[in-house]
Amino acid sequence: MLKEYQKFKQVMNWFKRDPFVGAVFLVSVLTISGEAWLVRRTHNDARSAVAVLDQKKQERENLLRCSPGPSEENERAVSHDLEAAREKLAAALATLVVPDAGIFTAPPPAKPIEAYFDIAGFVENTREFAAKAQVVIRPDEHFGFSSHASEGPAMELLPAVFRQRVAIKFLLEALFEAHPAALISVQRENPLTMSQSSRSTSSGPAGTDAAKPPVKPGEPADFFELSKAISLRVAGQMNSTAFRIEFSGQTRTLRTFLNRLASCSLPVVVRSVEAEPLPAPPPTGAGPSSVTESAVPIIAQNFSRFRVIVEVVAPLNGTGGAES
Repeated sequence: MLKEYQKFKQVMNWFKRDPFVGAVFLVSVLTISGEAWLVRRTHNDARSAVAVLDQKKQERENLLRCSPGPSEENERAVSHDLEAAREKLAAALATLVVPDAGIFTAPPPAKPIEAYFDIAGFVENTREFAAKAQVVIRPDEHFGFSSHASEGPAMELLPAVFRQRVAIKFLLEALFEAHPAALISVQRENPLTMSQSSRSTSSGPAGTDAAKPPVKPGEPADFFELSKAISLRVAGQMNSTAFRIEFSGQTRTLRTFLNRLASCSLPVVVRSVEAEPLPAPPPTGAGPSSVTESAVPIIAQNFSRFRVIVEVVAPLNGTGGAES
C-alpha cells in the first residue's frame, strides 16, 4: 500500500514538473472515454433499428398471408363488389318511387294563411270521414295539427308541414277503412326546415338533436320523437318523416290497416306495432237475450289499444324527398 502511494506521488510530482504533458494525457483520457460512450450508443441505436426492421418484416409477412391480401387482383374484386352494391342500392331506391307522383310534386301553400285554411279543410273533411266510418274521435280532434288550430305554420316550415298533412290524410283514410272503434291520437315528428333537414341527414342516420326545433309550450301532444335505432334514414341517400297513430279495435282492424298500408300509394314502412288489451265494449241490441250463442266471441276481451309507428320514406335524389 505504501509503495502504491509513493508511485502515485511520483506521478503527481512528474505532472507538476511538466504540466503540458499532464494536460495532453488528461485530454487523451477524456477523448478515449467519449469515443467509447459514442460507440456504445451507436451500437444500441443499431440494435433498436434492427429490431424495428424485424418487426416491419413480420408485419409484411402477416399482410401477405391475409385473405384477401392487398393485391391488385383483390383490389379489382373489391371495386367490382362495391359497384354491384351501388347498383343494388339504386334498384332499392327505385322501388321507393311514389306511384302517385302528385303526392310529393304538388306545390305547398305559398303563405302561412293558405296553409292554415288547407289544414282546417283537412281537419273538417277527416272529421266527416270518421263520422261516416263510425269511428269515435274527440270533439276537438285535429289529427296531429292542434298547433295550427288558429294559425298556419311558419314560412320556412310550409313544405315540411304540407308533406306531413298529405301523408296523414292517406294514413287516416287507410285506418278508417279498417273500421277501428276509436281514434285515440295522431302524432307527427316536429318538422324541420330544409336547412335543418340537410344538416340532420348529413350528420347521421337519424339526424342530430341540435337540428331539431324546440317544442313550444302547449304543442307536445302533436309531436313525438322517432328512435334513431328504428329509423330508415340514411345520410345522403334517404330522408323520411314518421308518424305515430294510436287507435282501439279488434285484431282484424290492425290486420286490415296494415294490409291497406302495404297497398298505399305512399312508400310507407311500418317500424313498430304495440298492443294493449282493453275490456270489450258491451254488446249492442235489446239485451242479453238478443245475443245468440254463435255471436259470442271465443275471447271475450278481444279489444285492444294499438300504437303503430310508420315512416314515409323518400330518396334524397327522388321527387320531393328532400322536403318531406
